[in-house]
Amino acid sequence: MTKFVGLLHLCTPPMLKLPSIFKTQKHRSFNFRPRYYDADKEAFEERIRRIESELDSDKSDVEATKLRIRQKFQNRRSGSGTDSNKASNIRVLVILGILGALAYWILK
Repeated sequence: MTKFVGLLHLCTPPMLKLPSIFKTQKHRSFNFRPRYYDADKEAFEERIRRIESELDSDKSDVEATKLRIRQKFQNRRSGSGTDSNKASNIRVLVILGILGALAYWILK
């Protein structure tokens, strides 16, 4: 059956395009070049920079403070986000339960 459908497709003439009043859009092309990102290498280089900044006492305290703040934000972003998600999920479930009970009491 599939061979017949394939042959039928090859034997039928292509559909002719009807003339149109409107201008058809052409496809867009993008110059996308994928980049490789190695998180382990990035963390390693960050550790090296941090250690060098701690060993190098000539650097100003401002740069060390910026580095510490950046690290704290990165740790916070990748770390304990699940605790707040659990709390908000529980809150949503409680609200849905209350609304469901209220709807049951009204429609009863």
